Amino acid sequence: MPARPLVAGDVIEVAPSMFSTTDAMAAKGDNGGIRYDGPEWVYVVGTGLLEAVPEADILARVRTTPDVDGVRGVANFAYDPETGAVRLGRFGWKAAKATLRHQAAEALLLDMGVTSPVYPNRACMNGPAACAAAGTQTGIAEADLRKIAHYLALVAVPAQRSLSSGFPKGVAPLDEHRVDPVQLGAGAKLFQGMRYTACHTAEMKTGSGHLFAELRNQTIHPYSDLLLHDMGAGLADRFAEGQATGAMWRTAPLWGIGYTDKVMGNAARVGYLHDGRARTLLEAILWHGGEATQTRVRFENLGKADRVALLAFLKSL
Repeated sequence: MPARPLVAGDVIEVAPSMFSTTDAMAAKGDNGGIRYDGPEWVYVVGTGLLEAVPEADILARVRTTPDVDGVRGVANFAYDPETGAVRLGRFGWKAAKATLRHQAAEALLLDMGVTSPVYPNRACMNGPAACAAAGTQTGIAEADLRKIAHYLALVAVPAQRSLSSGFPKGVAPLDEHRVDPVQLGAGAKLFQGMRYTACHTAEMKTGSGHLFAELRNQTIHPYSDLLLHDMGAGLADRFAEGQATGAMWRTAPLWGIGYTDKVMGNAARVGYLHDGRARTLLEAILWHGGEATQTRVRFENLGKADRVALLAFLKSL
């Protein structure tokens, strides 16, 4: 992607993606069982709360026709390998996994070659028929798979840093505690007014039926609608999962995103978006295309103070 000029006079050099598939492989629809787009790790805070959101609430946000900015929102559906049922997908980069148990079992199989009660043999990588024909190979036990799923469900969401630290005058807080509530309030209003919430839904409510009582009937702020959106050719990986084409991605939840560089331990290693190409949140926004084009253009047209306020709001999450 070339340099992008911003209205405030700055010119931002946006790093290109470091990974791509070959045209020949894309034409054949063959990836040899390997994803070549370099997918990043998936942020797992608050996933139990996302699992507890009723399916009907997610589906209610699906749009059959685009809104004024061209935003739609499409649900993905996942085959449940244990029951054979087709269920609403909500986990993974393309919302192709229905539950945390499903997500954990597939990650064990594809990333580590570890089988489980969900995927009892390595042939399960090749689909339900191959899985059913190949018998059982020793892998992780049911009790351990259940522990992993339960752990994922209960990883808490960090609090938003939206209040002054309370350090006495003359005492310099750590960078992550430098909070300007007025600036964050302005950034939050911009986020709403520029219609980022058309995809990054600010508020949801969990239902009453989750296994864990502490996840039930909660008002949450994931900043995601858990739906698929076409993000344009610049972010496409050329692989389809369920209803998701190569250019379609689940809206990534933004809660906790401001802690990414702290979690990584070295800001130089931070990578945003599905393949880690964006070195900063600013770059991540500038990579948005497709249904997000109009919101990106609004961001490019912001004055410097407003742009800084919006980024500060994102970093506070």
